[in-house]
Amino acid sequence: MTPDDKRRISKLSRQAVAKFDELCALVAAARGCDTDLNKLGDKYREAIVDEVERLIDDWDQKSSGLYPATPLNVLLEEHQELCDQIWQIRDDS
Repeated sequence: MTPDDKRRISKLSRQAVAKFDELCALVAAARGCDTDLNKLGDKYREAIVDEVERLIDDWDQKSSGLYPATPLNVLLEEHQELCDQIWQIRDDS
């Protein structure tokens, strides 16, 4: 893997983490919780993170073009695209 590949993966990984955080904030807001997970108790934070991880896992198995462009679906699609780019760089190296 080249240094450029490593930089690209690092940048994409930061973007994927930021997108994950956006998903957590959206799910927290839908639950009526504070969107800053750092302000939530461990139990609520864990539940939100678990739900987002489940949504991402479920999304990986779907064809996104079949679903309406809701804020949740848009974020899930964007997260998936970032992860796909990371795997493509790794596969090409």
